[in-house]
Amino acid sequence: NYTPHTINIYSQEQVEYVPEIRKYVVKEGEEPIVVIPSDGMLSAKIKYEKITEIDGIPIHEPVVENCDEPPEGEDVIVSQLYVAAMRALGMDTSKLYTVSQPVYNSKDNPRPVGCLGLNRTK
Repeated sequence: NYTPHTINIYSQEQVEYVPEIRKYVVKEGEEPIVVIPSDGMLSAKIKYEKITEIDGIPIHEPVVENCDEPPEGEDVIVSQLYVAAMRALGMDTSKLYTVSQPVYNSKDNPRPVGCLGLNRTK
């Protein structure tokens, strides 16, 4: 896990989908089935170049300058931003995973607390 936070994975049975907020919420008293601590963080250096304005609002284009190299031969969990940066540089993303289907703590004041699994990138 090369994100800055622990990843908590819950099973489908431990959550309920709340249509009015369009989110999965952990049922009371449930604990994650898997906890994956952070092993550090892989970063991408991105600069934002102003390309125009629309009605006075600056419009930027992100330009990826470089990315940290993932550990060779390992499957790793990273952020969506890191995956996008790797793709922009034409780098291999076949061993990168991101969180899938975020899970929240409550429907009244939802904060992310985990996910239902991982997404494979290609």
